[in-house]
Order: sequence, then structure tokens, then C-alpha cells
Amino acid sequence: MALQPYIMKRTAKVPIWASILAPIVLAFVIPFWGVFLAPPLLPVVCAYKRHLEQGSRKASEFDYALRRARILQILELSIETGG
Repeated sequence: MALQPYIMKRTAKVPIWASILAPIVLAFVIPFWGVFLAPPLLPVVCAYKRHLEQGSRKASEFDYALRRARILQILELSIETGG
């Protein structure tokens, strides 16, 4: 009972539609093994997708910070030169 919050905070968030659709699709792609491979593969794919989305969000935040710093530098130079 005490370990449940610790274990559950690391669970993968899988959409309900994907958990229903993945075994069906994989059953057609890999007839027998698809049904058995879908449950473990689905959280891995969802976690990797989320990891890529967070990485791209961090990269865009970094690009925004660089652009902002560059604009501030240009403004400081124009103020110092009196332009």
C-alpha cells in the first residue's frame, strides 16, 4: 500500500483508443505474436513519443531565449552608441 504511489508515478500514460487499437492492428500485421507484443510495445512507443515532444519543446524554448538575448544585445549597443 505504501509503495503504490511510488510505483504509479512512473506509469506510462497511454490513450485508451491506442490500447484498444494497437492489439487489433498488430494482430493483422503479425498474426499470432502481434496480440502478445502490443501491450509491452505500446507504453514504450508512447513514452518515446512524449520524450521527443518534450525535447522539441525545450529546443524551441532555448531558441527563443537565444533570440531574446540577441535582441537585448542589439538594443544595448544602439543605446550605448546613441542610435
